[in-house]
Amino acid sequence: PIQGKPEDVGLSAERLAGIDRFVKGEIDDGILPGAVVAIARRGKVVYFKAFGYRDKDAGVAMTTDSIFSSASMTKPMTAVVALQLYEQGRLLMDDPLSRHFPKFADQKVAVLDDSKDAIVGKVPATRPILMQDLFRHTSGLAYGNTGTTAVNKLYPLSSNASARSLTGAELLDTLAGLPLHHQPGAQWQYGFGLDVLGLAVERLEGKSLGQAMNTSLWGPLGMTDTGFVVSADRVPRYARALAKDPAGKPQSIPSPLEPTKFECGGGCAVTTAGDYLNFAQMLLNGGTLGQARILSR
Repeated sequence: PIQGKPEDVGLSAERLAGIDRFVKGEIDDGILPGAVVAIARRGKVVYFKAFGYRDKDAGVAMTTDSIFSSASMTKPMTAVVALQLYEQGRLLMDDPLSRHFPKFADQKVAVLDDSKDAIVGKVPATRPILMQDLFRHTSGLAYGNTGTTAVNKLYPLSSNASARSLTGAELLDTLAGLPLHHQPGAQWQYGFGLDVLGLAVERLEGKSLGQAMNTSLWGPLGMTDTGFVVSADRVPRYARALAKDPAGKPQSIPSPLEPTKFECGGGCAVTTAGDYLNFAQMLLNGGTLGQARILSR
């Protein structure tokens, strides 16, 4: 996106300065080690600043090109590359998931007791999981860490946790062998939909999710610092979390400095504020950025 002045796009430089005070206060209070904040309006970047530390323990200042673990901000990027396949007619919204992965053909749904501490039965799914369900978190394949029910306890905790302990094929085997949290399409529940969707992209493209994204998304949008692992030459730019959270408890972020067992479309990417701004601006523009057409309007 083009650089501009706040007043050029109907914003107030004076009021934007309130962000400086807020973020600096969070850093001073030990809530954040540092931050990069970018704001664009009407296609122009009018605020782009780094605050605090990229690595507080080492005393390294934050810079605007710092690389962050993007966590679930990976999901929209996975959705976009899958939507490209939808536009090509290779992945349809009403396709059953079993068209791509037959092991999901006969899903069962868990029936819980009143306390939700025990599974008292399983009933057949009233309809198959559709590809649309993966995009919108209605598949019933919820994360283990989204609740404390007996079904949650059967599921892997998260995208990142899965990618570090299971291959993509092992994750599919695991999920296909578990009862669903709810009937497909009946509820919204955050979960593994985008991880499974990313694996479907890999199967259709015959390449890793990162390779597919680099060809059709990151490359065309100039997202040169976005990927599924931080390369050795970029490690110094990777932003580190505080060793302890604001309550004083030890914390850590799954490290993207080593490759995971699969490139999880639900949470494993790394990116910079500038790269992700390009992605967001493309969406805001109706699928284009500069000369690159990523999606149809």
